[in-house]
Amino acid sequence: MIRIERSPVAPPSLSAGNHYDGADVREALFRDARAKCYLCEQVVVQSGFQIDHLQPKGQYPLRTCDWKNLFCSCPKCNNKRKKTWPSGGLLVPDVDDVEGRLRQEIDHDGTVSFSARDPNDSAASNTASELMRLHGSEDPVLRKDIENALLKCLQRAYLLRQELKKLHKEDESWHRKRLELKRLLGRGAPFTALLRSRMQDKLSKKLFD
Repeated sequence: MIRIERSPVAPPSLSAGNHYDGADVREALFRDARAKCYLCEQVVVQSGFQIDHLQPKGQYPLRTCDWKNLFCSCPKCNNKRKKTWPSGGLLVPDVDDVEGRLRQEIDHDGTVSFSARDPNDSAASNTASELMRLHGSEDPVLRKDIENALLKCLQRAYLLRQELKKLHKEDESWHRKRLELKRLLGRGAPFTALLRSRMQDKLSKKLFD
């Protein structure tokens, strides 16, 4: 999960309060989320993502058409999310410092882990538990799918970093590979937070946006 910059002005169709999935809402959410699920950070397509209510609309009906309660989600995460708001709440990715309050890590074999940096931070702890579940802690097939996708991205990042270390900056291929690595670690790429946890060398960190 990464920080999201939400458009400050709500899409006009929300003002009527009749529906939350107008074309203008979908376009704005897709753009603000950088075409990614705000939970698992996998890439989504504009025609296929679902709109998730951070505070569930069944429990908070007055927030059904609240612009600040709507997020771009992949169908898997939206369907698997718990439909109750936990005691202590969850982190809000366009308000809270999710990257500072969450520890998001990937092991060398693709295993992911999420935890609160401060064990007394209930919103971060709740969010970490939810992310663990959504990344397949209860579903071996889903977990393996995410691990394989993550490893593919991570292996490409490792390879690019090694190749960059061997090349001279004057070399045209150095600039091309550096740009590819920057895109791979950028906020518009899948699994940004998890990939960055493994790419903490000086060369890679300079490319973080």
